[in-house]
Formats: sequence, structure tokens, C-alpha cells
Amino acid sequence: MDDMERAWAEAKPPAGADVPAGRYVVEIEKIRKRMTKDGAHEMVVWYFRVCEGDYRDAVFTKVSAIKPGVAMDWLKKDLKTCGLEPETLGEMKAKLADLPGLRLEVRRVDGKNGVQTFINRIAGGADDAPY
Repeated sequence: MDDMERAWAEAKPPAGADVPAGRYVVEIEKIRKRMTKDGAHEMVVWYFRVCEGDYRDAVFTKVSAIKPGVAMDWLKKDLKTCGLEPETLGEMKAKLADLPGLRLEVRRVDGKNGVQTFINRIAGGADDAPY
């Protein structure tokens, strides 16, 4: 078997690729601010680890764009759900470091662009999610 065939045989789908639509209790494993590949704007990449159930320990991501419009509205909503209400972008970026370790309830749904993840609430919190 040549090197490419061996690499193909050993390749595994990315973590989280097998986490289907559904509701999950997750922990924010890490959260990073970075530029999009085209350099057009910044984004926040959330890394979630499933805490219970059949997909325990699976990791999947959520990407939140930092750009004017609906994308920023959703990011502010997600941060507020996590207990952060920064006044400025600079404050938001500084406070991202406070989020790893936070447990959340999330909902993954099948969308036209693949599975999308919505943050419902802090795990164990009051059921005030709008969906």
C-alpha cells in the first residue's frame, strides 16, 4: 500500500461531523476570534464538547461572523445567553476568554447550508429560550 492509500485508510471525518440535528448539553471547550479565509471580516469560532448522551465527548463548531447586520445581532444574542453583554467590540473580544468551561444547552438543526447550531441557554438555567 502506498503512502496516499495508507493516509486515505487512516483518515477520519472531522470531529463533530457525526453529531446530528438535536438538542445537546455542551461545554465551551474553546472560543477563538479570527479572520475569515478571504480576510473580509472577523469571526468567532466556538468549539463545543458534548457532555452527555450518545455523542458524549464529540466536538463540533459554530461560526459567528463579526460584521454589521443580522450576523452581529445573532452574535450579541449568543453572548447575552452566555451571560456577557459587552458594550464594545474590544470588550467583547477581551471577554471571550471567560467562556471556556461554560455549559450550555444548544440545538442543532438541518439547514440549507448544513447543520446549524443555536445556543438556547446556560445548562440548568431557566427555560426562557425563544424556541
